[in-house]
Amino acid sequence: MKYFLVIALGLVFCTNAAAQDKKFELQDVCGSPTTESMLYTVFSGEVVKIIDGDTILFKQSNGKKKTVDLVTVNSGSNDAAAKDFLTKNLLKKKVEVLVSLNSDRERVWGLVRRDNQEINRQMIEQGIAAFQMPESYSFSVYSSCVYRKMEEKAKQEKLGIWAK
Repeated sequence: MKYFLVIALGLVFCTNAAAQDKKFELQDVCGSPTTESMLYTVFSGEVVKIIDGDTILFKQSNGKKKTVDLVTVNSGSNDAAAKDFLTKNLLKKKVEVLVSLNSDRERVWGLVRRDNQEINRQMIEQGIAAFQMPESYSFSVYSSCVYRKMEEKAKQEKLGIWAK
């Protein structure tokens, strides 16, 4: 048992040291995601309805439905274009929804992925929606920083809502 504990601790320290050496996107500005601890529940299923430009109705593989507010996304005055984007990219498509807290509720804040692409991020990068500071513990500090930087870039490039 002692040997197992020593080996397990050694693996944790080696893995952590290796992760700290790895360079992450915008690490110089946003820090390292390895210093945070975020646990997510991943739900798989299909988007059955686009409610508005930042909210979907999602049917899990087990048949249960959840209303998912896209974390960090605020479609605001661009709601019609955002709704069109979500309809084109998500409606009747298989997706994964990552939820951090209160995943047993019927309405949750979530990160939506389709084909390993973060839909929330795409909306902010393309200027389809603005970044909205997430609820505490619904999204990592590192990821929030990266998304804010994506919004700044969209503003500089005058994309979507920032073209005006």
